[in-house]
Amino acid sequence: MITRTKLKNNPNLALQALRTSHIEPKTLKTALKNPLWLQAMKEELQALHQNNTWTLVPNPENTTIIGTKWV
Repeated sequence: MITRTKLKNNPNLALQALRTSHIEPKTLKTALKNPLWLQAMKEELQALHQNNTWTLVPNPENTTIIGTKWV
């Protein structure tokens, strides 16, 4: 674990922590510009397909389809 005290006493460690920290994008548009996030999303979708997580079915008449959000 890297504590604030360790970071304060070791500037090289602080620089390394900054380089390796990950900030989550706030929008899909931002995520799609980042190759690492794009790859992560592709891997997640591939896993969902391989695990047969869902089955697409026709939309029943007189129904409202709810949206989904990537969390």
